[in-house]
Amino acid sequence: MRYRKLFCWGSHAGGRHWQEFLSQPGEAYIEIQAGLAPTQIHGLVMPAGTTWDWTQVFGYLEADPRRAHSADWGIAWRTVDDALKRRLPAHELERLEGEYRSRADQAPGVSLQTGAGWGALETRRRGENPSSKPLPEAFLFPAISLGDEQRKWLGLLESGDFPEPDPAELPGEWMTQAEWRQLLEDAVQEKQASNWFAWLHLGVMRLEAFDEAGAQAAWEESLRLRPSLWAYRNLGLLYLRQNGMQLALESYAQAWGLAGQHSRVPEGLAVEYLRLLIGERQFARAWEVLASCPAQVGEADRIQILRAQIALDSGDLDSVEAALRREYAIVQEGETVLTDLWFELQARRRAAQTGQPLTDELRQQVKVDSTPPAGIDFRSVNET
Repeated sequence: MRYRKLFCWGSHAGGRHWQEFLSQPGEAYIEIQAGLAPTQIHGLVMPAGTTWDWTQVFGYLEADPRRAHSADWGIAWRTVDDALKRRLPAHELERLEGEYRSRADQAPGVSLQTGAGWGALETRRRGENPSSKPLPEAFLFPAISLGDEQRKWLGLLESGDFPEPDPAELPGEWMTQAEWRQLLEDAVQEKQASNWFAWLHLGVMRLEAFDEAGAQAAWEESLRLRPSLWAYRNLGLLYLRQNGMQLALESYAQAWGLAGQHSRVPEGLAVEYLRLLIGERQFARAWEVLASCPAQVGEADRIQILRAQIALDSGDLDSVEAALRREYAIVQEGETVLTDLWFELQARRRAAQTGQPLTDELRQQVKVDSTPPAGIDFRSVNET
């Protein structure tokens, strides 16, 4: 591997909490990553038909702890390097790598696990196209793995048909591959599959190909044929990308209006719509959306955090405090929403107790002389 990264957090309260959150109380978390690319995005161009391979070794290694942890870096790394070479000499690793490489493309003798049917679907698509490069024998994608999610695409491949389910059902997995997009483009133009569901999927395909105008046209056609919250939501997201806030709000409102027809209201839609309303300070509407959330959605971690943000604006500080006593499992790396809520809560309480105006100066002072509870502190940096 060309690149290494040591993944850890700082020694401040938020950093220590992150380590315990990812391991267990009182235990530190550390992660060492290695890869071909300098970042986790893996932004390397791999030419078509190219093969990159390598052999990774996992195992137990023992070395003199005093020397391995020596303050002298040269002593430390050489101690580990010597122990590694004794455990697995370079010539033995080369021998193993040659053996593994010779077997890499052989057909498997026994199938231990059959995954999802996407590989089988792609194999079938390649079989329909004589110019497609054959897959190596090592790729085992049995037809038995094809399931309902693949069958709608199989129908498109073999007959140009595409199903038209009830919009109240989940839309399933998305396909963005250029070859499938062309098949669907042809099918809707020839009217074989010109239904709301086909246009919904085609809009996603077009947007993934950076065709915003085409995506918008596809979703509008989908809505013309049959309204669905999926197309309204996608249009709302597209309008946000284009800085069309009012159109986005209208689209999300339409999507939420159709959500009640679903046996299970999508939590993600509620989160997106509430975030949009909070960002635009439309708190009255946000309360309406919260009130219309089914119980299983309203109790979700992310919804409870959004509820606290809305309650903060209305001055319901007790509800904010109650929300911050919960334990959340959905905090994302670098997210400070919980400590942001806590600091704002303290600033508002102090302003009420002292008669001070709620100013940015007061907020900053609270950050300087207040310490948030360890259980909600996930800050990656110590801002004070």
